[in-house]
Amino acid sequence: MSQRFRFKLNEKDVNKAEQEETEKSETHLTESPVRNLCFVWPNGKKKFLNYAYLVSGEYLPEENLIKLAFTSETILIKGERLEGLFEQLLDHEPRRIVCGDARYNALDAIEASVNEIIITNIVN
Repeated sequence: MSQRFRFKLNEKDVNKAEQEETEKSETHLTESPVRNLCFVWPNGKKKFLNYAYLVSGEYLPEENLIKLAFTSETILIKGERLEGLFEQLLDHEPRRIVCGDARYNALDAIEASVNEIIITNIVN
């Protein structure tokens, strides 16, 4: 076995590890012309929407609520400490928004805690 072959084999392992890390990431790590936002519920249900169809967003701190208006749906995100998430959405950074149980909010005292995601269809 040549040393060059070993190098290519190691390079393949590194690329695989990078790909797995990207799949686990909650934000977009690289520039891309296509950006999607995936919503994940505790029961395993998932839905993604393309950022290109995000028309507007609104942060309501007194209600602990973010409203996102897409061309076909309105998304309501309820939780705690949502201002940082809103700023990330403004820059199209998040890949996934994962809904969790409210009893775990105190564990993430710094990051946003999403407790409810409600999707309302505009187009029937």
